[in-house]
Amino acid sequence: MKVVVSRFCAVAVCIAAAHALSGGEIAEKYYRLAIREIKGGDVAQLGEFSLYAADGSRVNGGGMKLVDPCEPKSLAPGECFASRKNFARETAEKLFDGDPKTKLCVGKLALSEKDPASWLYVCFRLGEDAKPVAKYNFCSADDTDRHPQRNPTSWAIWCSSDGETWRLVDERTQAFSPKSMLTWWNGSRPYSFGGEMPCADMAREVNPFIGAVTQHPRSALGGHGLGKTFPGAATPCGMIQLSPDTITGGDNGCGYSYHHETIEGFSFMHLSGVGWYGEFGNFQVMPTTGERILDREKAKSAYSHEREVAEAGYYAVTLDRYGIRAEMAAAPRAGILRFTFPESKEARVQIDLGRRVGQIGRWLKHSRQHVKVVDERTIEGRMECPWEDGGWGRGAGRVRYVVNYTCVFSKPFKKFGVWDKEKVLEGCREYTGANTGFFAEFETSPGEQILMRAGLSYVDLDGARKNLASDIPDFDFERARAASLALWSDAFAGVKVKGGSVDDRIVFATCLYHALIDPRMIGDVDGRYMGSDGKIYRNERFTARTVFSGWDVFRSEMPLLTLIRPDIVNDTICSMIRWMELGPRDTLPVWDLFGCTSSCMVGNPIIPCIADAYEKGIRGWDAETAWRLAEATSRRRGNAACGWTPNSLSETLEYAYDDWCMGKFAEMLGRKDDAKRYYERAGWYKNIWSEEAGWLRSRRADGSWTPWRGRHVHGQGAVESNPWQQGWFVPHDVYGLMELVGGAKKFADELEMFFDKAPANFMWGDCYNHPNEVTHLVPFMFPYCDRPWLTQKWTRRICEGAYGNEVYGYVGNEDEGQMSAWYILAASGLHPECPGSGVWILTSPMFPEVSFRLDPKYAKGKSFTIRANSLSKTNTYIRSAKLNGKPLDRAWITTKEVKNGGLLELEMGAEPAVDVFPVRPPKTMP
Repeated sequence: MKVVVSRFCAVAVCIAAAHALSGGEIAEKYYRLAIREIKGGDVAQLGEFSLYAADGSRVNGGGMKLVDPCEPKSLAPGECFASRKNFARETAEKLFDGDPKTKLCVGKLALSEKDPASWLYVCFRLGEDAKPVAKYNFCSADDTDRHPQRNPTSWAIWCSSDGETWRLVDERTQAFSPKSMLTWWNGSRPYSFGGEMPCADMAREVNPFIGAVTQHPRSALGGHGLGKTFPGAATPCGMIQLSPDTITGGDNGCGYSYHHETIEGFSFMHLSGVGWYGEFGNFQVMPTTGERILDREKAKSAYSHEREVAEAGYYAVTLDRYGIRAEMAAAPRAGILRFTFPESKEARVQIDLGRRVGQIGRWLKHSRQHVKVVDERTIEGRMECPWEDGGWGRGAGRVRYVVNYTCVFSKPFKKFGVWDKEKVLEGCREYTGANTGFFAEFETSPGEQILMRAGLSYVDLDGARKNLASDIPDFDFERARAASLALWSDAFAGVKVKGGSVDDRIVFATCLYHALIDPRMIGDVDGRYMGSDGKIYRNERFTARTVFSGWDVFRSEMPLLTLIRPDIVNDTICSMIRWMELGPRDTLPVWDLFGCTSSCMVGNPIIPCIADAYEKGIRGWDAETAWRLAEATSRRRGNAACGWTPNSLSETLEYAYDDWCMGKFAEMLGRKDDAKRYYERAGWYKNIWSEEAGWLRSRRADGSWTPWRGRHVHGQGAVESNPWQQGWFVPHDVYGLMELVGGAKKFADELEMFFDKAPANFMWGDCYNHPNEVTHLVPFMFPYCDRPWLTQKWTRRICEGAYGNEVYGYVGNEDEGQMSAWYILAASGLHPECPGSGVWILTSPMFPEVSFRLDPKYAKGKSFTIRANSLSKTNTYIRSAKLNGKPLDRAWITTKEVKNGGLLELEMGAEPAVDVFPVRPPKTMP
């Protein structure tokens, strides 16, 4: 039975079929697998369907029976039946026997592609005495086409007798396999692997193509408002992101865009969702055949999205120019590629060592790459990457790093050599140059596979060797792939989700995936890491991390991690402190890459992260050292003595909030005088309130106002925004801002108008602007002005309008987890308005139930669950709330209440509940 199982096509077919069956309504008790036939053929020759118990005994006594569903049929326990009648002409009553014990229904497109309405149905029912686990033999064409020698019955669907727990298992190893994506229909919603998407399986719902584009063909904005994520293989916060490259240079930080038609190679490191030209893209690998073409721009190949697969930890594509299937899987510090070649006497793998995604020109001038042929299968070397050749901000970020590598091939080289620009040195065993590459050539038979695995290290060559030996010690590609998926499943175990539409669930899973790509580890398996001073250190109390997109992530990403991965928050703060201690920085990082001196964007965003973490009990770092460095940072980069930052609305407001965080931190440390001083500075935002403009406005150093062109006009001291958007950023003193605006009613009216004028798709605009982080906290201000239902209204609309299960599924740059984390929190039903305050604003969930597992090191409770009763597309307002059985009269809860664990129960309805939450959030300014 050869089939292709695709999460996306299967769901689409299932939905269409369901509506044809009975107007979109199917009884909740049925499960249907949608499997698309690619070979056609007589359904009677599909073979035997068998159901087995855990001990290997067959539950049903025979094979498949072809029956007419119009004929009355009552299945005996363990019996099955199948039909190949036209789906569109059948009804639920005729097709199914109606017995609640029927656990599995398999649908298969039969006969031919030209007859999409003709299906094969197979229904199984477990007997009352069935064993706890059953399995259904299954094999996908994706598997047999690549491995024709593999036993087609080695793959099986394993399910519990209650139908709640599902696994796709390789029966040779009994390992949970990532080979195929299966989707079935349960009632009115399609699911994958578990009626309620168990946490261990959520990784299978990830769609890495969401956001993987840098240009919109129908938008004048170009790539400014797009996700800029990469679709390739990665592990949670790992060093390796093994992903395709469709372009080098320009503001294409991810190196890949879905709208491009060619691939130039696959490199080992990528940034997720960034602008400013990006970084990494090192160690780019490209398989080719035929004439030796070593220039990446000339050797690139066309490809088709129809033959492109992206999953958590795995990526595959067919290079049409060469007829090569390229697959890759990632480990934390190593990667493995598997190339399936056609017959060729000139098969080749070429490695561009001189490539960097954000390089300034075609040729590097200051970089150096070294390669050495160790033996007939192995090469080693290093890539020196100084900022002078580009990279982050085309060099403006001042990022400098060295990548050491060791790379092993599964087959000995027939020929090999190096190149440097146009110069080719065949048979050269060691070389150092500025634009260096290495090629290995082979003779291949049809379908022959050549694999290569590589370990990287920022420390030294010995570290690269150890990383490879630890992470990918052999050429078992499937084991590496399964291990990668297992890491994602483990990382996702901190969140459980029930219900929701299939698209919403995929978006949720993918957002969680993107939120866990960074901050990434930079140390080796032996604990050593390269400090920002160029010296080697060893991890002791924390794991060294980098890629801290501070200005973006302090708003949602870091608060999310305080819930699900407080250890990563702790590591990040320790690392940022470490980089300032070691130099060359004299302030805490704003946007960190290896301790670079760049201050991309504005403010001191690590200070809110420090205050928020300390308030939540995440304190695995020396608080006095953190205070000393934070105060030094505030002195060097903060509002001037005049009480504002001249000519900058954005910096004045950002620094005022940072000063509030300093005051909060000082208060928690018992530094009363320091707390008083910083709280006073936090109120300096009032110094730029203009009565003439009726809004916050930039001032010059002498106190005069800068020219005013209206609050909708971008610029005017507002970074990547206009004064209306930036002016709402007073999260630490909403009541103070409310007083300036004219009281609660006027404030609420102004705030609602700010959202009413936003486009329905929430793309770039002059009002609420979800594509950029400036306004991300604004939807959570409504409870402060007695309109909490408007937070519920607008966050629901943003979740539905600004996110989607498609390539254009992000309306803005994903920005290293921020765009995703906003969705995770808002879709769960809570989000901070002021990180560091210890207050979470309640909002309308997208799912009937979301549960966060709490870390016992930082919390008393085991888990915190948000349950939304009667939730639907129309029932989006919170009518009432209970926390652990006690009624709530407020649309907010505290960090302490979350950490204590338990159940937050929300009753949902179609109309706003105007008077049920009379208690406003507490004041944060003393």
